[in-house]
Amino acid sequence: MIDQRRVRLNLATQPVRNRRFFFLAASLTAALTLSLSVWGGSLFFKYRGRASEIGREVGEMDRQIQSAETKKIEFQSRIDELEKTHRRTVDLLNSLIYRKSFSWTDFLSGLEESLPSSCYIVSLTPTVLGDTKIELRVRFAHPNVDELIRWINNLKSEGFDSINIRSERRGDQGNLLTEMSVIYERAV
Repeated sequence: MIDQRRVRLNLATQPVRNRRFFFLAASLTAALTLSLSVWGGSLFFKYRGRASEIGREVGEMDRQIQSAETKKIEFQSRIDELEKTHRRTVDLLNSLIYRKSFSWTDFLSGLEESLPSSCYIVSLTPTVLGDTKIELRVRFAHPNVDELIRWINNLKSEGFDSINIRSERRGDQGNLLTEMSVIYERAV
C-alpha cells in the first residue's frame, strides 16, 4: 500500500532554509576578505618600508642641497673678496694688454694716407687717454688753407674726431705751420 508520509509545513514558525548555500557564501566571503586583508597588509608593509627608505633618501638629498648652497655662498663671498682685492691689478693688466694690442702701424699709416701730398708732419705727440682712445697733437706744414681743409676732411673719413686747431703761423719757407689736436678711438 501506499505509504504516505505527512509533510509538515509550518513556514511561520520553522521556515525552510538553504543552510548549505548560506554557509558556502559566508565561508567564500570570509576567505576572500581574509586573503584580501593579508594581501593588502603585505603591500602596506612592503611599501611602508620603501616609503621610509625614500624619505631617508629625500632627507639626505635635502642635506646635500643645503650643503651645496652653503658652499655656493662661501665660494661667492670668496670670489667677491678676491675680486675686490685684485680688481686694480686686473684693470691695470687689461689696460696694458689693450695698449700693447694697439696697432701703431695701422694708426700711423691711416694718418699718412689722409695727409695730402703737398703737406708734411713736423711733430707728432700722442697721449693715451684710455684703453681705446688717443689724443694726438700734430704740427704740420701746408701751402694754403685749402690743403688744411682737405686734410681735416680726410681725417674725419679715417675715424678721427674732435679736431681742434690750436695755432697757426707762417713758417720760414713760406708754408703755413698749423698745430691741432685730434682724438682717435679704435674699434675694439
